Amino acid sequence: MGKERIYIMTRKIRKRLLEKKAVLRQLLKSNTLEKQHALIERLRTINDKLDIHKNQLICGSKGGQR
Repeated sequence: MGKERIYIMTRKIRKRLLEKKAVLRQLLKSNTLEKQHALIERLRTINDKLDIHKNQLICGSKGGQR
């Protein structure tokens, strides 16, 4: 895996982490239960995408199993 590929994957991971941080802040400020459930669901999808990006970074471009 080339350096540019590693850079792209780390940039994607950094983007997801910033998105996760923003959603967590919104979750702390939210006051309705429906809004909290929606934000928690969004956090789950962000975490899933983060796992995918991390696996791709570890395993190479395949993105397969560890």
